[in-house]
Amino acid sequence: MKDKLFEFETVIKDTVNLCNMDKEKKAIMNLVLDGKKILLFGRRNTGKTSLVESFVIPQWLKKNKSGLYVQVDLYGVRSLTHISQRIALGFSEGFSRAFKAKSAFQSLIKLIASLRPRMTLDNDGISRIELSTSEGKPPHFKDIFQKINEIHLNDIPALIVMDEFQDIAGIDEAEGLLRDSLQRLAATIPVIILGSKKHLLSKVFSVPKAPLYNWGESVEITPIEYLEYTAFMKERGLNIDLDVSTYLQDCMKRIPEPINIVCYNLLKKARVKKVSLKMVDENINEIVQNRRGRPQEFLSTLTYSQARFLEVLGKHGVIKKITAKQVQREARLTSPGILKIVVRFEDMGIIYKGDKGYEIADPFLELHLRRYGI
Repeated sequence: MKDKLFEFETVIKDTVNLCNMDKEKKAIMNLVLDGKKILLFGRRNTGKTSLVESFVIPQWLKKNKSGLYVQVDLYGVRSLTHISQRIALGFSEGFSRAFKAKSAFQSLIKLIASLRPRMTLDNDGISRIELSTSEGKPPHFKDIFQKINEIHLNDIPALIVMDEFQDIAGIDEAEGLLRDSLQRLAATIPVIILGSKKHLLSKVFSVPKAPLYNWGESVEITPIEYLEYTAFMKERGLNIDLDVSTYLQDCMKRIPEPINIVCYNLLKKARVKKVSLKMVDENINEIVQNRRGRPQEFLSTLTYSQARFLEVLGKHGVIKKITAKQVQREARLTSPGILKIVVRFEDMGIIYKGDKGYEIADPFLELHLRRYGI
């Protein structure tokens, strides 16, 4: 029997510890098996990557045992070369993983010869490849996508997953070149693009003039229902009622990662005791105190104006009109000054704009600012 745990600060590899995403699982798998292009989005730490790694890829591999899946993390990319490096790494790992049989490996090495693959052996004596041009640079990502397509046309199923895709926004020509590369793929190759920064995703996929406008089928990760998360908590031994669980979830902005951190700590302390609202508050306060070094280190990297603005936002929780006169007075900033900070913090994923307004993305950072200030 698999252990039912509160997992956090890691990609969840076992679906038993991924709180109910049945609707998203079904929607994504249907699209993947139809070879569709998918945009999977939702705020950070809501389980997008865990869903893909713990469920979608294993399910796809069950049906495509000899398949090639290429997984790419685009977080923090700053140039076309950087994008190519990440895609080259994802392809190298996927190729080495998929074609362990020597005959298949040698046969397909010839197919990708133009990418200049360099063969190495890992610690277990298994063949692996690395890609580089004659100048030592990674091959251009359009050439890598072309080779994935050629492999697929040799009757080998292929799946492409690209995480934190919104970070290509603002890189000259990146959107157009990636759109062209993706459009040239066979219609039967499923592609999953994951993203978390809503404002950047809008620039890439929602602006009519953008190269990737209306690309693919959209699947959104929405907050888990209170009742479902309560059942998830109880399955892991937490003695908690719906009203207390709802309060806990709201304190953590209904984001699974911080919810699991609080639940893990509560379970250690409460054990079989019924969890009360007071216990939730005490536990959260203890976590904020024990983790205070992290936000302090982060705040030390900001200017006084940036930190002061975050403190004001943290005090209010959510601000509908971010340049309101009251916000300007409290932050001691002008409207243009606030907007400049907001743009930077949205790009960094520090603040998030939801339906109710702007808020600090990390509930622990928000609570730290309320308790300790800057």
